[in-house]
Amino acid sequence: MSPEREQLFESVKQDFLTVPDSVALGALIERAPFMLDEDFLATVAQWQTEAESAEGWDVAAGLRERLEVLRELANPSADTEDWPAALDAFAAVQTTEQLTALAREMPIVRDPAFHRIVEQLIAHAEAGGEENDVQALRLRLADLQQLIMDERPGVTLSTLLDQMSATDPYAASARNSDPDLMEEAEQQALSLLRHLSEQQQLLALVGQAPFVLDDTFLARVEQSLAAAEAAGDITEAGGLRARLEGLRMIKTQVQITLPQTLAAFASVADGGELLALTQRAPFVLDTNFILAVERAIDELEQGGGNVEAEGLRVRLSALRQLRDQRELAEQSPMMQALLNFLNSHDDAAASAIYELQQDLLNSDEAQQTLDTAFAGGDPESQRRIEERRVLLRTLRSGQ
Repeated sequence: MSPEREQLFESVKQDFLTVPDSVALGALIERAPFMLDEDFLATVAQWQTEAESAEGWDVAAGLRERLEVLRELANPSADTEDWPAALDAFAAVQTTEQLTALAREMPIVRDPAFHRIVEQLIAHAEAGGEENDVQALRLRLADLQQLIMDERPGVTLSTLLDQMSATDPYAASARNSDPDLMEEAEQQALSLLRHLSEQQQLLALVGQAPFVLDDTFLARVEQSLAAAEAAGDITEAGGLRARLEGLRMIKTQVQITLPQTLAAFASVADGGELLALTQRAPFVLDTNFILAVERAIDELEQGGGNVEAEGLRVRLSALRQLRDQRELAEQSPMMQALLNFLNSHDDAAASAIYELQQDLLNSDEAQQTLDTAFAGGDPESQRRIEERRVLLRTLRSGQ
């Protein structure tokens, strides 16, 4: 393969690795049609092998998933000999009922490759000035695509985020899987709730037991409140009412903040953007947010949103690595200095950090830690880590 071809492939590598969903992948292919060429597919397979050799399992899994999608688009399963008949039948359709029947009788018209052929016909008709044919084909194709979407709604990240905004984003799965354990946990949480007096304490309780934001638990608090009022226990009733209002306020904040932050998390393109997100919204490093991401991945996979799920999985791996680094930094001034050095936005800033914290960074221990304890969750992060390793060696040697 020519160097120019390799450079062309490298130019879309980062976008390809971080594409958040199947819609965005399709848009990327439209901008770069060569991604369906055999050369590009072979290059992606090589990237996957390299990631596996470097034990970058999440990156390798993401590449594998995207490669399967590309191969399906490049080599549709339908027999191309059926396409002329399908195109003739499609061109003859006049009503929505006929289109529905065609999609049922000739499944080939559902294939993305068939849609691309129709789009080529539209472009050819436009070039020939056949405006009537252009308009008819375009409307018919739009109707077909909408018909397919209606039949296979699936789960996408956007629909999942909408659902999270209106339901219980931290709902506990244990309620169905282990009801006895959940009953005991709710009793303990309700008993503890009676003794809390500050909103900060409520936030701590939510962090320890996210199920206290479930509608089921809130209904239980309402029942206890009604019982206290019926018994004339004004103090108990007043305390429970204040706690109930506090939990509802937190739940409202979670329903607004969590989907927004998850959407931002799903769109980060590299380790630098992920680090910036953790600085703007530190709670993304908390266990509850990680659990919410895991739940979103499960729901996307069950609903057929495999590309979106894989995009979240790659970012989640990088987030866990960042959290592990933060935990190590809290225990070690040297680790904190390394993180400052590593996360500097360029070499000049990293060199300035080295000069300021040379007592911590100019050591074999610091070099060895940087060489062995850090791994990138995406190619861009890995590249920056490698550059910082070389830079530290250079600075320590005095060159």
